[in-house]
Amino acid sequence: MMNSENTKILKQLVNQKLKYEDLLEKGFQDDTIIVDTISYNDGMFSKTVFIKKRYYEGLTLEVENNHFFVISSNNLSLEQAEIENHIIDLENEITALDNNIKAYIMEFGWYDQAKILETKKNLLEKRVIEIRETKG
Repeated sequence: MMNSENTKILKQLVNQKLKYEDLLEKGFQDDTIIVDTISYNDGMFSKTVFIKKRYYEGLTLEVENNHFFVISSNNLSLEQAEIENHIIDLENEITALDNNIKAYIMEFGWYDQAKILETKKNLLEKRVIEIRETKG
């Protein structure tokens, strides 16, 4: 379920380009735009990775170069926006599983574990197809 306060904040920022900190300063309260935090040098440094697009009722929040957020209008209802976001979340999970499968096989030779993840990945891919077919 979406945070309606975020939608109100974003409506005031349509056609603007902002940094993540700027969004937070405006009162944006949503960590669902963060997909991952990558640590470097044994955790001394980290980089936040953002989801490329997040949909809201009537609005799209899109990331440019993992640094700026562009807010634009769209014609999506709340339900349509939630479906689009669900698809994005599933696709991100599929990508993460795919990366783990490759690592398990190439780096560790863990074929049995990779097979389990492959099954989960296939189920998620089928789910994405089902959702796309039902949304029309």
